[in-house]
Amino acid sequence: MGSPYFYLEFLISWAFKLRSSGFKNPAVFALDYTLVPDAKFPTQLNEAHKGYQVVHQLAPAAEIVVCGDSAGGNIALSLLLHLARPRKDSGTGEASYLRRPSYATLISPWTVLVSSQNKNTENDFLDANQLHKFGVSYANGGDVNDPYKSPGLCQDMGWWEEALPVHGIHMVYGSQEVFTSEIKSLVSKFEKIKSVRLRVTEKPTIHAWPVVQAFIGANMLQREEGLEIMAGAISEALTLGKRILN
Repeated sequence: MGSPYFYLEFLISWAFKLRSSGFKNPAVFALDYTLVPDAKFPTQLNEAHKGYQVVHQLAPAAEIVVCGDSAGGNIALSLLLHLARPRKDSGTGEASYLRRPSYATLISPWTVLVSSQNKNTENDFLDANQLHKFGVSYANGGDVNDPYKSPGLCQDMGWWEEALPVHGIHMVYGSQEVFTSEIKSLVSKFEKIKSVRLRVTEKPTIHAWPVVQAFIGANMLQREEGLEIMAGAISEALTLGKRILN
């Protein structure tokens, strides 16, 4: 469910916060990937790869940050793995000019499509059983445990070291959401990679809280909290001593 149009206010606000954080000319590229059941894996991964190519063509010298929330977070993680080691028979080919992303911000990513650790909570609005049905549908009759479909199950630390962005990754999630346990499991893997700069923002609340608060926050402070945190983390990771970034 959802589309870039649904997220438009959120994305515009994020771009504004990036400018306020020190970026001279921030831009947001939102991928309108095909939803299930209209298409299934690997369509969405191929679309994400094509979108990444387009961004490189539009802004070849830009600092690229890969982002996504929930299912979009799943696709973002899968894209990172695919860029490092392209999926066999993917048809996307290897584009030698594609650089590793500079950074990644993942909001409540759906790291494992079907997992006994994905459990309902008293506060979260997601339902684990329904999500698992969606996950099986997305897998398109194939193995739901394939790392390109369930990146949280990738145990190859060398692969992750090749895949994770140059300047690090920011994991943002709630401690009261369906995906908390699997997200924490992936965080623990990243913590073992000494070369990776990992930032974690865990808040005692529900799934995709930066997005939820942006729409229904009681006041401006709540509405902008997640955006402030994420834009600040991106700026801190990429500024590298510079006052203004292009």
